[in-house]
Parts: sequence; structure tokens; C-alpha cells
Amino acid sequence: MEIRIKTEIISELYMFIREFSITMLILYGIFKSLGWEIPFFYLFLISLLIVVITGILSDFQIKKMFFGILAIFIVIILLVMVILFKIKILLFLQNAFHWNYEYFKGVGEFNLPYSMVTVFILSLIIIKIVRYMEKYIILKVIMALVLLVFMIICGMNNIQWNAILTGMMLFCCFDIIVEAYLVKAGGMTRYTEACLAPFIAAAVFLAICFPSDKQPIKWSWANYTINSIKDNVQDLIYNIEQFGNEEKNEFDVKRAGFSEEGTNSFGKLIDEKERNMFFLSTKSNIRIRYLNGLILDTYTGSQWKKDQNSYDSYVEEYKMDLYEKLYNLYHTDLMKTPDEYFAKKISYKIRFDKLETKTVFRPENSFSIESDENRESNQIGDNVYFADKGKKGDSYDVSAVIMNMDNKNLKQYIRGLIKNDDYYKQMQVGKGNFEGSLFKESINAFNLSEDQVKYITSNDFREYLFERSKRIKEEYLQIPKETPERVRELAEDITKDCTNQYDKAEAICEYLKDNYDYSTKIDQLPEGKDAVDYFLFEQKQGYCIYFASAMAIMCRYLDIPTRYVEGVTLDYSENDEEWYKVKTKSAHVWTEIYIEGFGWIRMDPTPGSYDNAINWSVNNGGWQEHINSDNKSTEKIKVSAKEDELQTLEDNSFDRILLWIKHLFIGLALSVIIVLLGIGTFKWNKKRIYKKSSNREKVFICMRKIILNLEKQGYGIKEGETLKEFKERLEKDETFDNLDIIKLLDCFQNIRYSSKNVTDEEVYLAERLLVLNKAQSKK
Repeated sequence: MEIRIKTEIISELYMFIREFSITMLILYGIFKSLGWEIPFFYLFLISLLIVVITGILSDFQIKKMFFGILAIFIVIILLVMVILFKIKILLFLQNAFHWNYEYFKGVGEFNLPYSMVTVFILSLIIIKIVRYMEKYIILKVIMALVLLVFMIICGMNNIQWNAILTGMMLFCCFDIIVEAYLVKAGGMTRYTEACLAPFIAAAVFLAICFPSDKQPIKWSWANYTINSIKDNVQDLIYNIEQFGNEEKNEFDVKRAGFSEEGTNSFGKLIDEKERNMFFLSTKSNIRIRYLNGLILDTYTGSQWKKDQNSYDSYVEEYKMDLYEKLYNLYHTDLMKTPDEYFAKKISYKIRFDKLETKTVFRPENSFSIESDENRESNQIGDNVYFADKGKKGDSYDVSAVIMNMDNKNLKQYIRGLIKNDDYYKQMQVGKGNFEGSLFKESINAFNLSEDQVKYITSNDFREYLFERSKRIKEEYLQIPKETPERVRELAEDITKDCTNQYDKAEAICEYLKDNYDYSTKIDQLPEGKDAVDYFLFEQKQGYCIYFASAMAIMCRYLDIPTRYVEGVTLDYSENDEEWYKVKTKSAHVWTEIYIEGFGWIRMDPTPGSYDNAINWSVNNGGWQEHINSDNKSTEKIKVSAKEDELQTLEDNSFDRILLWIKHLFIGLALSVIIVLLGIGTFKWNKKRIYKKSSNREKVFICMRKIILNLEKQGYGIKEGETLKEFKERLEKDETFDNLDIIKLLDCFQNIRYSSKNVTDEEVYLAERLLVLNKAQSKK
């Protein structure tokens, strides 16, 4: 009988520990994945509290006294929180739910007290699911496998778990699997499983202690398998979408890094998509950040699209962006500065991987596009396409001349250009064909023949540029009539102190960077709202599509032609030998403005963009990532923020002490609750085991307790003494006057050594005498 009781207690305790561990570890994994900075101790306390409370509440016959004590203690805690710390419980809960809603949308900073509400609710849900799955062995096995897969996914995404917690999770998973095996092998009790626990724990401990790499497991095989399956499914869906629809064969930033799922506006960002679009290789020491993909001109109020009447251009139309700039440099006397370069030639080879498209990715100012397969290319409007869709392994070479747009002389020239519809109508005087001029350095950067130089500096080309500028103004100044007038008013207010188009565009660009937040969690555009207007005046946060669109429309209100450009940004961080990977997460959108008298100029209003990514210094002799300077600025911001934080802490030292006392009190209160609940749980388990026992077993339990109480009173069984001898000794002892106990011992002796059924009356007698004997032992 003692063995059975011991087995039941260990089994119940073992189940409790496993449920608690799984609940705590799932909470830890979820919040670790979300990046929530919740101390592990809090997760431990809340998980333990929830598991204990839900376990007790599952038995409705628990003593009312325990519930009463617990309720009184909780009321006292709430009163202390309300009176001493002036915490309004209902308002706190309301604020907590509001914070959770906003934080999941990407708004606001992390708040630990409010996050505790989420932890509490989530832990309740998890323990309910775990308890339900514990009833069925097949569901337990599924749970174990899901937890293992969850850990693998965390490893694949570089989410590092604490080694001890990793071991605990592995232990729980393998423990469930061992239990399933034992059940299948012929049945078991939890006690049997508990006996195997040390061996499972030892195996997990040894596995954790083995020497390992400092980096988390990469799970390369899992990554490869999952990505292959995902890519194949995406390819199938994509090919179905493309079938019979040639227009969809062009690059779309929404397909690369965005999706229109759940929104009727610019697209909803899908974070961290790792699908490799294409590879890029270069031997140039100048490395640019932007590759143009698709240029759109028409804004509908909720999205961008190409004008259906986009003209068909001749095959080398894309070169005109560069040639226009060369024409204008030729007609200036701008000179290079001795300490920096102005123009450099770059050459890239692009090889398609997972992206199948007709779109030709190219740098700005491209002058050469050559396919290895001699595929034909053509230009529709300002976009370049191959005749056939590029597939995995297809490649092409593209060359361009990159100009230093931060050159002081050039910027001064551009700022001096005033809006003039007849700029190209007038004859220009050639001034720049001399050594040291910006024009000369530009044409020396690539092999431009004399005939080509003569053409781009000729009067015929000027006339072509005049017609081209008229087309640009017709196409790239379009604004929907439905766009609210306050967008124009904001643009005019931002640029009221600017005297030229370049400064106006730059002012709008900086305004957007400084006054709006970058966020990937965006609500759906309300019906009837203009996307740019909603972004500027209500939403006030978004990603690159929102920033580029807002700049494009505001500039158009100021009669500055703009085009909306979808493409990719290059960071050169991932490479396979000489090939750099360009993944879907690199998809980006920016704006280009048109200044008549120079040409198209890129401006990126998205915060954290890569503008001015090249160091043109002659002494530098190469290129330098703009992120270096960004890091310095970030470090200064962090230092400044740290100084402010320290000052604030010094000014509020009393508040810190009060907060510490508050946390200490809450911790002590929780500890007391946990101890009480632990004691209650232990007693509740014993009571539950007793209720499940047969009448015979109940009598044995009562007799065991009575004999223990008699031992405390000085009437214990001597070593080697039988139950009969013990009864006879008590009968002869003049100090022992409890005849009911002697009768019960006589009855118990008959029960123990016979197979007769035990009646309810005999059980009642044993229970009544146990209560009396317990009361007597306390005297």
C-alpha cells in the first residue's frame, strides 16, 4: 500500500513539473522570438502560479478554508497596490490591452508591466492546451515534435536559447516520446517514466556539455529543404499567375518584398523574406547601392502603375538619362576638384536565380546592356525589358557611369537652374570640352566614340531633349484630382524658404526622414482615403513605398517631375565566392526628380537609406559604405541618450527606491502565494489519491496515520513486534485508555490477513478514529 501511495504522489508531482516546464519554455520561446525583453524570473513565477492555480481549481471539492485564505491574501495585495502605490487596476488593464495592440502593430516602446498581462493570459491558454493534450498520448507526441521543430526554427533564425532551457526543452520532448514508446510496449505508470527521467536528463546534459561552436546551430539542411519546398511552391503559384499575362512578367517590388494581401493600398511588407532573386558580380572598385528595376508614372490614389499609353522607345532609349547629363555638362565650364573624383565607370554581371522576370535591373546612367544568350531587349517608356522572361542561370552584363552628385560645383550649378520651359529651345554654347572639366572626366570614364560625342553635343540632340522634356512633364506631373489639397499646402509650407527646384525636393526628402517613422506593420487603408494623404496626416509611419510616394506627389504639386522607382538596394554582405546574393528583402522603392538643364536625380526619403554611399576622395582610392558614417551618428545618438538617461535617474533617485520597494513587495507577495499554493497542491493531491482508493486501501491509509500518531504519543510499535503483539501490549498498558483504537487494531488485523470486503462502516470508523487520534496527539 505504501508503495502505491508513493507511486501516485511521484506520478502527480512528475506530471505537475512537466506541465510547468513545458508552459514556461513555450512562453520563453515565444517572447524570445518576438524580441520581448521579459526577465526569465518573471516567466518562471507566472508559469508556476498559473499551473498551480489551474491545477487546484480543477478539483471543486477543495477545502473552502484554503480558498478563503487565498482570496483574502489577494484582496490585501490589491488594496496595498491601490492605496500605497496608487495603481488603478481597471485603468492599468485598459492601458495594458491598448499597449499590447499598439506594440504588436510596431508602435511605441516596450513596457514590462503591461507585457505581464500578455504573459499571464498567454500562459493560461498554453496550460489549458498542454493539459488537454496530456490526456491523449498521440497529442502529446505531436506536441513534443512541434516543440522540437519550434526550437529548430529558432536556431535557423539565429534566436539563441539559454543552454539550460534548451536542455529542459529537449528533456521534456524526449520524455514524452519515451512515455509513448513505453505505452506502446505494454502499458506503464508515470512512476515508471519518472524512474527513467534521470537517464534522459543525463543524456541531455551530456549532449549540452559536449564541445560546440560558439555560433548557434545553422540547421543548413533544414533551411535548404524548407526554402526549396517554399521556392517550388512559390514558383508554381507565380507561373500560374504569369500564364497568359505578359504584363506580369515585369519585376514588382510587392512580389519581391511586399504583398497586397490584406490591404488595398501600397502593399503590406513581408519581413525577412530570404528568397534569393539573383546574383551579382563586379570587379569595379566603386560599388553602388541602387539598381533600378521598374519605373512607374501614374498614381491612382492607392497605388502606382504604368501609363497604359507608354510609348515604345528605340532600343537604346535608356542611355538618354546619361547622355542628357553629358550634354548639359558640355555646355558648362564646371571643373573637377583636385581632391575628389567626379565620374567612374562600373560594370556588373547579373545572373538570375529564383526571380523570373523580363525586367532588366540596371544602375542609373547605364550605357550598355549585353546578354550572354544574345537575348533581345527593348524599351517601353523608361523601362527596359528582355524579349523573353529571364530564368535561373540566365545572365547579362550592364555598365554605367556613376557621377558624384555631392560635387560642390555641380550642386551649385543645379541650384542655379530655374524652372524654364524653354531651356532646351535655346541654343547652348559649348564650354566644357577641356581637361579637368566635369564633362571631360565623364566621357573619359567610358569608351565614347568621337561620333557619339559629336551627337550628344549637337543641335539635333538639343532638339531631341526639348521634345523629351515635354514628354517628361506630361507624364511625371500627374496627380489624381481626389488627392486632398492639404498635401499641396504641406509641400508649399515645407519649401517656403527654398528658391530652386533642387532645394525644394531636398527639403521634402529631409522632412519625411525627420518627421515620420519607418514601420512594417501598417493598417489597411480606410476605404475612400488617399494613401499619400493618409500617410502624411494620420498614419505618420510606413515603409519605403509610403515615403517614396509621398515625396513624388508633393514634388509634383511644386511642378517638379518625379518618377517612382522600384528596384533593389545592394549591401554586399552575402556572397558566394565572387557572386553577391541579392535577396527579396533587398527590394526597395525611391524617388527620382527631373531638373531641366541636368536630368534625373535620385533622392531616397526613406529613413536609414543609402544615399551618398560612395567616398569619392582621391586619397581614399576606392569606395566606402555609407553605413560607417551612419554608425558614428548612431553611436553619438546612443551616447547622448545614455547621458540623458543617467541624468534622469539621478534626478529621480527617490522614485527608483520606491520602485525597488514596490517590486520587492510584489515579489514577496508572489512568493507567499506560491508557497501557499504549493502546500495546498500537495494536500489536494493526497486527498485526491485517497478518494480514488478502494475501501480496503482507505483503511490501510488511516491505520498507517494512526500508528504514526501513536508513535508521537509514545506508543509506537517496537522493532520486530507484530500487530497482534502491539495490540496486546496496549491492552496491558495502564496509561493507554483508548479502547476504540484497540478495537480498530483488532479489526484491522482481520482485514489485513483476510480477503473479506471492507464495508463503508469500517472505513467510517477508521476515519473517525483518525480524526480523534490526530486531535489527541496535538494536546
